[in-house]
Amino acid sequence: LPGGFSGTAEFGPGDMFKNKNVRGAFIETAWQDTDSTGANFDDVAIASGTLGVNNFTGDSFQNAKIQASFNQNNFTNVDFTGARVRSPSADTNDFTNANFTNADLHDSYFTGNTLTGVIWSNTICSDGTNSNANGNTCEGHLGNQ
Repeated sequence: LPGGFSGTAEFGPGDMFKNKNVRGAFIETAWQDTDSTGANFDDVAIASGTLGVNNFTGDSFQNAKIQASFNQNNFTNVDFTGARVRSPSADTNDFTNANFTNADLHDSYFTGNTLTGVIWSNTICSDGTNSNANGNTCEGHLGNQ
């Protein structure tokens, strides 16, 4: 199976993806309180109700397809290049130095997130505008910011 995992599961406290490669997997799950620092989630498809209180520091989600609510996660230094993110609620996450180059965030709603140092380059913002036309940012164009 691509990435060594495909299917449905629930990940919770004690489950560690630290430095793991799950590239190309289909993951349908709720993630709560996990540590996946340094993991490779490139090309994954994630269909989840909620990703909450997880540490994704330094992970790669290049070209990933993600449909989930994000709440209180650490996405510091995460690479979302080319990712398509559909989040009905992205609340109180830390996206410090995240890279959203060529990402599509249309119809996602961000509220109370840390966005320090985020790279917005040719990013489709929540409201459907392009970051390049917004002064190279999606701030102010992220739904319910």
